[in-house]
Amino acid sequence: MIDTDVLLSFLNSEHFHDRSPSDENLKNPKWVQKFCEKAEISTEQLNDELESLISGRKLMREIVLEMMSNGALTNDQLQQLNSQLSSIMLKQDLERLSDGQLKLNLNTSGHESLIGKFFIAFSNLIAGDLSTRIKLCDNDTCRWAFIDESRNNSRRWCSSAHCGNVAKVRAHRARKKTAPSPETC
Repeated sequence: MIDTDVLLSFLNSEHFHDRSPSDENLKNPKWVQKFCEKAEISTEQLNDELESLISGRKLMREIVLEMMSNGALTNDQLQQLNSQLSSIMLKQDLERLSDGQLKLNLNTSGHESLIGKFFIAFSNLIAGDLSTRIKLCDNDTCRWAFIDESRNNSRRWCSSAHCGNVAKVRAHRARKKTAPSPETC
């Protein structure tokens, strides 16, 4: 089962610089190794489904952006998401871990088993209590996905210390540039 942290790492596996994608971490062997360990998936499975993962991630990010902008995904996006979900054959079972805890395993079969797990996790996220809390960073050069945990759901940046600070500096410089200089007053 894909948890929210792994899903966010997946959504953020493409880095943006100057509003366009620039780094594809799903093709970076070092990043893939760390990610697969965190997600408890095999690198072979990820590499076998690479193109499906990239196109699936693109759809998920477009849906998040649409939900941020308009409060809901479009009918076309819903149809695309449902098409992905309908192609997944799902079997669930419980496993007892060594510490006695139970773990729910989702076993998918068919062509898109790994991407299927990501679509299931994504669908659970956007259909659940966090649907209005998943956002993309307001910094156009970042665009990382994050969960807004602020009390009033008003967080705009993935990190206030980094992207929030960048935005505030830009705004300050823009105000200084348009403010009349002391010698012209």
